Amino acid sequence: MKRIFQIIYFLIIVGIAGLLSGCQKIIDHWPKGHGEEKIHCKIKRIVSNDGYEVRYYYGSKGLLDSIITIPDHSNPSPSFTYLKYDESNKLIEYAQHYERDWEATELHHYKYEGNRVVQDTLFSKTLGAATIVEDLEYDSHNRIVGISGIFWYDDRPSLIEPLEPKTYEYNNKGNISREMANGYSWDYPDYDDKVHPWNTDPVLQFIFRDYSKNNRLPGPTSYNDQGLPLTYPGDDSDSGSAVEYDCK
Repeated sequence: MKRIFQIIYFLIIVGIAGLLSGCQKIIDHWPKGHGEEKIHCKIKRIVSNDGYEVRYYYGSKGLLDSIITIPDHSNPSPSFTYLKYDESNKLIEYAQHYERDWEATELHHYKYEGNRVVQDTLFSKTLGAATIVEDLEYDSHNRIVGISGIFWYDDRPSLIEPLEPKTYEYNNKGNISREMANGYSWDYPDYDDKVHPWNTDPVLQFIFRDYSKNNRLPGPTSYNDQGLPLTYPGDDSDSGSAVEYDCK
């Protein structure tokens, strides 16, 4: 399994987001846990064994509104990510800052058809002042299965380039079985029978482009009573990590 902190690092550095799931507003499209029961937990924080920490904060409506990274010696810079919604709970802005009061280094705006995000426009200062426009394709289960689009550097707006397309395939158990991008493919044949942590919030599923029901193996080493991962093992490049939840 791709270690959870590798995925978080991908979010923090690259700023991939988009955030509405399928044809329903976020607040109405809540994922299921074991069987068909609603999951009553939200991710509170993820902490590596060497001190790197990511904290998740939710607003009064229960919507994810910020993700804050707490640095350690190997990751010395904090990061502040803020999500903004309109009065109908549609995401209208996703902004990442490397200092709380600085101008956003990653800013996403969204185009809708009905309640579905069909286009994600990223204004990036970390990628050489570039604009990236992603067109999103869904399957019948309201999962993103294809991404295409264009990009240009702001100092050369007339030189528009196509994005390399990216696709996701799901197996009959609801897990990503293959991911393809930039002429490469990655197969994921092995999963446990527990609950993937992104299933606690459709916002997180959309951010990470991963609607898998279960966890890739090798993966978690312990779980809570709702089947959510609590600990991940380390290896030569990772000290391991633990996940804390707020469960009702």
